[in-house]
Amino acid sequence: MILTLYYDLTLISIYLFCKRNNMNSDAIFKAISDFGDKLLFFDVIFWTDKAQLPFLIFWLLIASIYFSLITGFANFKELPRAVIMFIKGKKTVNKQTGTASSKSIVMSAIAGATDLGSIFGVAGIVAIGGAGTIFWLIIAGFLATSIRYAEVVCGHKFRRKIFINGKSNGYIGGPHVYIPRIFRMYNLPKLGKFVATVYAVMLCLSTFCSLQINQTVHIFTHIFPQVADYTWLFALIISIFVITVVVRGLSGVAKFNQRIVPFMISLYVIITICVLVTYRENIVSSLSLIFSDAFSFRAVNGGILGAMVLGVQRAFFCNESGMGSGAIIHANSSNNDTKKEAIISMITPIISVVIVCVCSGMIVLVTNSYNTGVDGTDYIINAFANTCWWFKYVILILVPLFGITTAVSWAYYGSGLFSSLFGKKNVAIYYTILFISYFLCGLVDSFEIILNVADFLNLSIAIPNIIALVMMSKVVIRTTKEGDKLTSKIKE
Repeated sequence: MILTLYYDLTLISIYLFCKRNNMNSDAIFKAISDFGDKLLFFDVIFWTDKAQLPFLIFWLLIASIYFSLITGFANFKELPRAVIMFIKGKKTVNKQTGTASSKSIVMSAIAGATDLGSIFGVAGIVAIGGAGTIFWLIIAGFLATSIRYAEVVCGHKFRRKIFINGKSNGYIGGPHVYIPRIFRMYNLPKLGKFVATVYAVMLCLSTFCSLQINQTVHIFTHIFPQVADYTWLFALIISIFVITVVVRGLSGVAKFNQRIVPFMISLYVIITICVLVTYRENIVSSLSLIFSDAFSFRAVNGGILGAMVLGVQRAFFCNESGMGSGAIIHANSSNNDTKKEAIISMITPIISVVIVCVCSGMIVLVTNSYNTGVDGTDYIINAFANTCWWFKYVILILVPLFGITTAVSWAYYGSGLFSSLFGKKNVAIYYTILFISYFLCGLVDSFEIILNVADFLNLSIAIPNIIALVMMSKVVIRTTKEGDKLTSKIKE
């Protein structure tokens, strides 16, 4: 009864606030976007107007270089091993123990990282910064694996068991667990608790703004304008579906993702190959253009610097490294070897950036579709339509798959942290707020606004997480050198 009353009051409050201020969904998200730009996306390249480097991207780039150096470039050396482990691994989910195999965990991590920005966002940066952005995107994708490695080391090593009715039922781990621990090592327990709480709140907030729901809804109206008046219905159906999967916990999320992710990635790669074969005469020239533009001094959005910034920015937007989500999901692995779990986790940024994003880039390059349309959605649809008339309808399969799997994974992350903040009994409140926010996201008309808000909320959580990871550098270094031999010796 109390929860029902809370839900009704929440809906009524949102409605009255929006009506009083003459605000629709676009106006609400535009206000959040403008605030985020001023707070965390200010330009650190203050000496020139030819290119901009947002503070958060600079923060992640420096962190990726730092962790690459302190681990002796384990993110490059161990990649072949990560690929072998992933290929040989088995997909299993144990509902009784609340854990899943490393491969199943990676599938959920890939689902969370490989979002619609990997398709439409990449097409957009090619149009803005030229083909050279793809080169820098690949470089940043490889560098980002170092942050993923470091956060999974900390998340897995310091995870805690969950007990329900006296029985072990999985683990809890991630920045909200290891941040207080590292601050206690520095005799700053209160500060650690505060930083961990800030991280948890910020991640919960980041799950409420879903680019995935927005683009999944609007791709239908984009291809079928006659159903434009029914965006609310699509938003409602998708929101209900996501919540239905997430309420089942890890077992529901992992089983859903391990079935869908291999299919959607394979389908996208196959479609890319079909496009490349159709435009095979443009492949060599497109590859040549990628390398020549990457080091070109032409005044296209800042030349080399502009292409580099755009590529690096999109890479970090698309792989989640630094946000702590990898540490959260990999803490639930049935694998007890921290180093091996960290190694296999590096597959996520490789697939999300080096494979999926590069596929998107090559599609718009060989078809030259980035010179048509008005945004990334148009570029991809035009590229598919120019290849084969019915190819554009493949988008109706790909977009919901990419969008819903990402929404499911992030909803799972948010529900776990909401539970840590307010207790399991109050998680129903989180699902209600999530449902409302997903519904509102589906009604926003502007792709740019929803993309900016999603980037701001998602990347903002990298600040407290990376601070903690740097403080735990010794743990990362020792794990890299000696595996789990020193686990018992690490100071409590």
